[in-house]
Amino acid sequence: SNMNTATLLAVCAATVQNAKAVHSAGISPPITLANSAVRVEFSGSTGEIVSLVNLFGSGGPNDYLGGSSPPGPPTPPVAPFCVEGPSGHYYIKTGGDPTVKTGWAGPPSDRCCRANTPSGEDCRWFDTEAGCTAALPRWQQLCLSCNDHPTPIGCPQWGQSAPSIRHALFLAWPNAPPPPVASIPGFAGGAPDPASGLPGALNDAVSPAQCVLTAHENSTRADGGPQLVLTLEHAGSGLRFVVTAGLPPGNGTKLSLSLGVQTVAAAETHLTSMVNHSAVVTKQHGLNLERGKTQQTGNGSTVSTLAVAFPYLTGIAIGMDGGTDCGINHFETGLATDCSLPAWSPSGGILGWHTHALWLQAWDKATGDGLGVVVKDAGAANDTSHQRILMRFPSGQGKGGVYSVAYPASPVGPNLAAAAADVSLHVHTGGWRVGARAYGGWLRSITPSPARSTPSWLDAVQSKGSVWIPDAATVAANRKSGRGFSNFTQLFETFYAGNTFDMLEVAMWWDGVSGALAPNYGAFGADGEFVPRADCGGAAALREGVAKVHAMGRRIQLYVSGDIVHLNSTLFNASWPWTRWAKWGTPFPPSPSVPAKNNGAVSVCHAFEAWQEQVAAFVSRVIAETGVDGVRLDGVGNQASPCFNPDHHHANPYENQGTAVNVKMAGRVREAMDVVGGVDTILGTEGYSALFHAYTQTSLVMFYPGRDLDAMRVALPEYRAFAYGPDAGAIETALNGWIGGNTGQALRTTWPYAKDCGLPQLSGFPGRPCNYPSGGGRLTRWNELRPTLLDALLRGNVSLQDPTSVDAEFALRLYTASSHSVLMAARWNGSSPSAPTVVALSNEVPSVSWAVALDGYSLDATRVAVQTTQKGFEVTLPTGFGFGAVVLAHSDNSPAVLNVTLSMILAENTTTLQVTQVSPSVGSGKIEVQATAPGVTVTPESITLPGSFTITSGQAVPGYYPVTISGPGTMPIRRWIQVT
Repeated sequence: SNMNTATLLAVCAATVQNAKAVHSAGISPPITLANSAVRVEFSGSTGEIVSLVNLFGSGGPNDYLGGSSPPGPPTPPVAPFCVEGPSGHYYIKTGGDPTVKTGWAGPPSDRCCRANTPSGEDCRWFDTEAGCTAALPRWQQLCLSCNDHPTPIGCPQWGQSAPSIRHALFLAWPNAPPPPVASIPGFAGGAPDPASGLPGALNDAVSPAQCVLTAHENSTRADGGPQLVLTLEHAGSGLRFVVTAGLPPGNGTKLSLSLGVQTVAAAETHLTSMVNHSAVVTKQHGLNLERGKTQQTGNGSTVSTLAVAFPYLTGIAIGMDGGTDCGINHFETGLATDCSLPAWSPSGGILGWHTHALWLQAWDKATGDGLGVVVKDAGAANDTSHQRILMRFPSGQGKGGVYSVAYPASPVGPNLAAAAADVSLHVHTGGWRVGARAYGGWLRSITPSPARSTPSWLDAVQSKGSVWIPDAATVAANRKSGRGFSNFTQLFETFYAGNTFDMLEVAMWWDGVSGALAPNYGAFGADGEFVPRADCGGAAALREGVAKVHAMGRRIQLYVSGDIVHLNSTLFNASWPWTRWAKWGTPFPPSPSVPAKNNGAVSVCHAFEAWQEQVAAFVSRVIAETGVDGVRLDGVGNQASPCFNPDHHHANPYENQGTAVNVKMAGRVREAMDVVGGVDTILGTEGYSALFHAYTQTSLVMFYPGRDLDAMRVALPEYRAFAYGPDAGAIETALNGWIGGNTGQALRTTWPYAKDCGLPQLSGFPGRPCNYPSGGGRLTRWNELRPTLLDALLRGNVSLQDPTSVDAEFALRLYTASSHSVLMAARWNGSSPSAPTVVALSNEVPSVSWAVALDGYSLDATRVAVQTTQKGFEVTLPTGFGFGAVVLAHSDNSPAVLNVTLSMILAENTTTLQVTQVSPSVGSGKIEVQATAPGVTVTPESITLPGSFTITSGQAVPGYYPVTISGPGTMPIRRWIQVT
């Protein structure tokens, strides 16, 4: 504190010179950071990471990077060769998978020698193999330059040696444009070429291997864990990189990494501290779209912006050679957790389009050793001025790599430092779910009150369907005939009574699809105003209809679009034409999206503040006017298109891309809903992103995760997912803890983005198993069983390891609450076993006093045997038990399991419910229960078990009605009865 500035600078300079002298003398042993669980080594010469050891690996210490010695020379480059493509034409293959010798699948499997054609850039095609072979020696002259034309289809990967970046740690590109994939995002479900996600070629990047380690310092963190600060300098660019690495004390497995960058002169003159990315990239900074353009700064450096990939790690192998490592496809809820996706296949891309998590996970299935990478970029949820790409990729010899990069690039200069988002590497054992829990912990740390506006009534929603209000002509005909739907007051009788859905999502309820705009009816008919249809009674009739739905114990959610407006909408006028609202997606020159190519609908820019205010206004108005239970924002969840609309005044065109813009829209809508008294309503989206969770409670899930759980069910179980019917069946829905999307069929019937058994799959989207029946399988009664299990399914923890059985067809889950655990068990193909099935549980169940099996097909309740073993417990499932749950009581005082015997169809308007206790009775205490059944009459109000209730239909319209039985110290039961 008494050292003056001149002395401090002199000490710093001496330290730097001493470090350089040590380096030049060749004295550079590895620098180690370690606790009881993790050991990390960095090169004493360059500061690059050379070793990452899981000291608690299942087979002993496991170095994910293969040792402290740098890897050997790169694999020799593959020479381009001729390939027969479609229709007997040939092309020169210049990149992709060199083992694929025929056909054309496109990037990343195939990349071609590309040429300019009258219709644009395309592969250079040859009519004959001889013609292709003759041209092959001149491929470098025939192909477009990689530097000038970076799109994946023709940028050569082969024929040149890879740069020596070894394991790296970070890469940095001075004065780089956004990555090519930012302008050409491609298919939402596919992984882009990993090279197109980087802002420049590897040869153009600054890596630790090109730097000199000038200083390092070991210290102790505030929590008592070890910390290491490394300072690296790159002479060619005048950049200084400061890496801070830390570990928790004891056996903590989280390696924390941060990276700050300055120009060397600025660092020595100003001693500026590193700042966060969100503080650096602000709206006044424009976008440098020109590759290689530099700007002279006051300190003599030619670096004006810097794009950083952090982390950038290669040569990762968790298993013996990396070839058996598994990876999660982080699209939406997280798929392929069943190890159907190799870890080092290309996976990831733009956050909010190709991928939906700030998390990259790889693990070895045989040992459970794993690596979870969490990119702690809170700005991805609230800062539209930058977007992020995360990818796993192959790095040769069966090994792989990970990277994360933000764009546009950060400005740097004499008074401005750049910093990448902090990163956590979770070096763990126990399989992918350990990494998921770590990611969930970080999500909660940045998400304000995750469950603040999730209403308690949502617990009672076990299934959700969807309906369309009939078109204007049908409504008019029904009104004239006196039959069928003609007014919102008939919602319950028309759409609810005939089924057992607890909630319906209602569409085509707005004026823009009736009257003069009737041609808009159907898909793409959103009008951007959403006024309840006058021909169905308007807002007053809708409010009356909603009240009746509530009185019958059901719920209603309205469809709205946050993405499109039909060209005929009255939202557009002379002052505000459709072109002012639209996203303009083509930068050379900019032009609006064309409605004629989008079923007559305008694709609106999500980042346009006027549109966000419009969405918030119509949502809050309809909530206030009608009393509905919530809305779902269709078209919100995936966003990839840049917007170049000059009327929107974007800081950069990528504000409309990625996750943050949709978080911003959801936040504005949620705020408006709360103002009008909508705190008890739900806000849902089409696509899933955990980063929406500060403002939304639900989303649709459509994609098959495989036989294992979807990843976000472990990371953020409080988020409610509605299975999109008819995709997922009851078995898959139950095992994942989703809200059902059909009326009970056991099996999945459609496979979005995936293909049938035996066909090549889109990477990361598991397809239909080969022994999986078609047609949906048997009908289950899962939607009636689910309420009994909610305490464990919704608020309990899912085990890190699933239970096991010698019957490989069984898929098993274990959910544990405070008083009891629930074993979910299902034969995946919908069949039933012909003999009893023994299931082994892990020691995550603290104790078992008794167990009751609840059949998901019949609802039969049966006491089952439980045996204690050295590793935990064994449960024996009854013969024929092919789907259902087993309640495992932790003590004799656990909630009692009940059983109900009834006739589901009321005969002569009356039925009797016999209620008994299945679980063991404790002491001489009596159990008292009540029954509720909206829409029908229940007598008496309560009974003491065993006992019975009588249900009388009275004036109830024909249809289905839910009955719920509950009481202190019991698990609730729900059944559906039918009034004929």
